[in-house]
Amino acid sequence: HPFEEAYTAGAAAAVLGDRRVCSLEARIVPKQEAGALERPIQQLDCQLRQWDNQETDYLQIEHRLYYVLHIPKRPDVPHRGGGDGLTRCRDAALRQETAAVAGALIRLREAGSPAASRICGMDACATEADARPEVFAPAYRRLKDHQPPPLPALTSRIPMLNVTYHVGEDFPDLVDGLRAVWEAVTFLELGRSDRIGHGLALGIDPEHWYRSKQYRVYLTRQALLDNCAWM
Repeated sequence: HPFEEAYTAGAAAAVLGDRRVCSLEARIVPKQEAGALERPIQQLDCQLRQWDNQETDYLQIEHRLYYVLHIPKRPDVPHRGGGDGLTRCRDAALRQETAAVAGALIRLREAGSPAASRICGMDACATEADARPEVFAPAYRRLKDHQPPPLPALTSRIPMLNVTYHVGEDFPDLVDGLRAVWEAVTFLELGRSDRIGHGLALGIDPEHWYRSKQYRVYLTRQALLDNCAWM
């Protein structure tokens, strides 16, 4: 929508217009096709260049604005089997979509797209209970290790991707929150340059937390089984 494009570009320009701001992170929900993934970056860049009508080019978006792919978690839809007689694993559809997003970004990087040089990382957002870290693990590991081939014609270096995963912030039981953080670090293979979003479960006093819940927590049988198996 034109109005949405205008206020998005205006908000970014207002921040980048402040010389004290070194860099600005813009988050975009990715598409599963390389061209569709590239389009919102090109559109916002174009809008900001139109916004910046000064000779000094004070926004300097190529050096100060970077993008992070923001993949939303969502609840699983149980699948009891289709015509092939197979039973799908939990979050099967989201796993496939996340793999498709990773493939689209890799194609964009290997093609030497200028937009790929502006994408510095990926994140998973939305309610933590909707999907566990393992759902995103194959895509995260694939992207973290991806090194695009050298492209002499490309003027901008395509960076190695850093990742963030929001976890340990929204949990029905403290054990569940701690397990989620452990799963993110383990399955996503988070390293020194990566980030855990919030991670509140790591800093909570267990006795105080359970007392505040009157020593009663409510969670699904599946989550309880997973927590017991993890412990």
